[in-house]
Amino acid sequence: MIREITDFFKENVPQTYIADGHHRCSTAAYLYNQYQERGLPPPTDKIFSALFAMDQLTILDYNRMVDCLHLVSPARLLAALSRLCYIDIEDTPKKPTCKHEWTLFIGRECFRLRWKKDVLNQYKDQVVRLDATILDEQVFQNILGIKDVKTDQKIEYIEGAKGLNVILEKVLKKETSIGICLYPVDIQEVVTIADHHQIMPPKSTWFEPRIKNGLLVFEF
Repeated sequence: MIREITDFFKENVPQTYIADGHHRCSTAAYLYNQYQERGLPPPTDKIFSALFAMDQLTILDYNRMVDCLHLVSPARLLAALSRLCYIDIEDTPKKPTCKHEWTLFIGRECFRLRWKKDVLNQYKDQVVRLDATILDEQVFQNILGIKDVKTDQKIEYIEGAKGLNVILEKVLKKETSIGICLYPVDIQEVVTIADHHQIMPPKSTWFEPRIKNGLLVFEF
C-alpha cells in the first residue's frame, strides 16, 4: 500500500509547497546535515507533515498593529503616506477589497489607501508585486524607520482569522498604535514566488485549515 501511494504521488503530484512550518523544516534539514557531516545516522530524516490539495486551502489576510504614534504624529504620517498612496476616508471600518489596496486605522478613523502608479512601478521587475513587501519597504523602513520587521517590537502581527474587531479594539486600547489591514495574497502568487526560488515576506500569509498545535520532543 505504501508503494502504491508513493508511485501515485510520483505520477500525479510533481511538486509540493511548504505553506506552514518552514522554520521546522529548515531546522530539521540543518540537523540532518550536521549528523551527515559527523558520519552519524540522522534522526531527522523524516518530517511529520500533512498535505492538502491547493483547491482545499484558503489564504487569509495577515494584519499589523504598529506602535508608532509616539514617533510621528497622525498628521505627519498621513502626509508622508499621501506621497505613496491615494487616501480616502471611510465612514465605517472595513478591510481592503482588492490587491494593492490597504486600510489604516488611527484611533476611531479608517482610511482606504491605494498605491500610486509610480510606487508600483518600482516593483515591476519582481515576479509578484506583494503589498506586504511594498509596505515593509516604503512605509515601515522609509517612513517609520523599522529596519527588521521580523524582530522589531513595535510591530504586532494579527491573523485575519481573528476578524476586524480585534484590530480595532487593540488600536483603541493603545492610543500610540495604528492598525493596518492588507488584502490576502493569492495562492498562485505564493506558488510563483516559490517556483522562482524566492521567499515570501514575514507574516504575509495565514493558511486555513490549520493543524492543531502540538509539541514533538526528541531526545538527543
